[in-house]
Amino acid sequence: MKRRVLLLLLLVLIIITGSIDTNATELVLKINNPKMVIDNDEMDIEYWENTAPVIVNGRSMLPIRPVIEVLGGVVRWDDEDRKVTIEYNDRKIEMWLNVKLMKVDGEDRYFDVPPMSISGRTMVPLRFVSESLGFEISWDGKNKKISIKTNQNDFAKYQGEISFWHYNAEEAVGIVKAFNNRYPNVKVNLSVNPLKDMVYQNKLTSAIKAGSGVPDVFPSEASFVKKFVDDEEIYTDLSDISNDILVNMVPYTVDIGTDYTGRLKVLTNQLSVGAFLYKKSVAEKYLGTSDSNKIADMLSSEDNMLETAKKLKVKSKGKVALFSSWEDLKKMYLGGRSEGWVIDGKLTIDQNVLNFIDFSKKIKENKYEAGYSEGTSSVNAAIAGDENFLATVCPSSDIYWVINKNDKKAFEGGRWGIAKPPIPFGCGGTWYGISNNSEVKDLSWRFLKFLTIDTYAMKEWAVKYENLPNNLYLLSQGIPNNRTVDVNMHEFFGPLIKDVNYRIYTKYDDNINNNFNQYINAYLDGKISSKEEFFKQFKSDVQILYPEIVVE
Repeated sequence: MKRRVLLLLLLVLIIITGSIDTNATELVLKINNPKMVIDNDEMDIEYWENTAPVIVNGRSMLPIRPVIEVLGGVVRWDDEDRKVTIEYNDRKIEMWLNVKLMKVDGEDRYFDVPPMSISGRTMVPLRFVSESLGFEISWDGKNKKISIKTNQNDFAKYQGEISFWHYNAEEAVGIVKAFNNRYPNVKVNLSVNPLKDMVYQNKLTSAIKAGSGVPDVFPSEASFVKKFVDDEEIYTDLSDISNDILVNMVPYTVDIGTDYTGRLKVLTNQLSVGAFLYKKSVAEKYLGTSDSNKIADMLSSEDNMLETAKKLKVKSKGKVALFSSWEDLKKMYLGGRSEGWVIDGKLTIDQNVLNFIDFSKKIKENKYEAGYSEGTSSVNAAIAGDENFLATVCPSSDIYWVINKNDKKAFEGGRWGIAKPPIPFGCGGTWYGISNNSEVKDLSWRFLKFLTIDTYAMKEWAVKYENLPNNLYLLSQGIPNNRTVDVNMHEFFGPLIKDVNYRIYTKYDDNINNNFNQYINAYLDGKISSKEEFFKQFKSDVQILYPEIVVE
């Protein structure tokens, strides 16, 4: 009778949980199609390398790494000792495979089901680990749902002050507000200085040279990130404290944040890949379609762009240009170079630079661009308008800051489309690091982790700003879906990322770019008579700025 009851019970459990591993010594029940909810946010179990959680002798077992990393913690595996180490919120757990002993902050604790290898994956007892970290956990067998509630009160124990500089006021205020919602007792002293006219860079450089007034945490923009990263005195080395949390980041972002000696200095929360953004109403009216694939075809080569520009000009009787400015082309051509400005100590002129100069001259002379200067009130008004121009070149990170901030109707959708560019290119991006001279590096590291690693914080930020997060888990979940251009950001930009050469960034970029901009403006305005004269003056200035560079 007892045997029949046991068999019936096992049959019921199999129906509820999915299947049973009859080869295991313990009673192991696989949980098919499970759900996990962390602080009311549901995780997709498929992200866990196709390893389904299981129940072993009544204990829920699962691969813990995805859970801890999503929460901003670290999981380490020591193959020699067959040991799992979990670090989260200043708590440390040590466990050994097939050993019923756990050390929590150095103290011994025993439990009935030890970590074990199942299907080649290390599985740990969820309840013991979670409760040791201060989490509340519950299992809903009917709905096959594991719910974890983290102890948010733990964050209130952190106290102190850090200083934080930025060059984007709205984003900086949002970052500080979100951080203080999690860490209410940490005061963040914020200072904002604009990038325009190099105000931010100059003020920061002055503070660094003076050896005082340097903020604890501060960002570097793509054009000067390598200059600061490769300086041994500016950013602190993050290598030892961050190696185990980089697996959830897109590799190129880590490469850019690593100096010439291999030390990691800065991290980013975003990916910045370029595309064409176009006005659907203009496309429909003058080109007969607003389909993104057809628009991409019309802009797929220089000849096609010239043909489309001419068609727009004729049909609109000169009212509508192809681009808002020739400066749009500069983002694409220079962001899509194969080689950076300086290679092995020598000034390098990539073929894309030559192509850009010639093509932008044609666009300017034929009045195929509307002539708006980037960042001015006139271009902002034109972005909100219904005509003026068809397209602008925009990195993923600027859809919110350029389009939505100026076209108040854009967020409702239907006004803007997005098309793939003929040249895959990167453009912009912001990397954050901790000052080498900071006296509160532990607190600064907590701020930096919240900004660039904490999946919950990054999800909120990505959705709010329709930005592409540097977080593989969020990308795997299709976050965010951009309402302005009605695309899943990862589906659209993901294939482009692998084709962008992010190795073009050098420590010389900021000043060389500024000089290039000065002379290309003069050349296109007719103040420099020829391309030969343009390069003569440009190279002369580069040599003066950087005598150590070979200029031919």
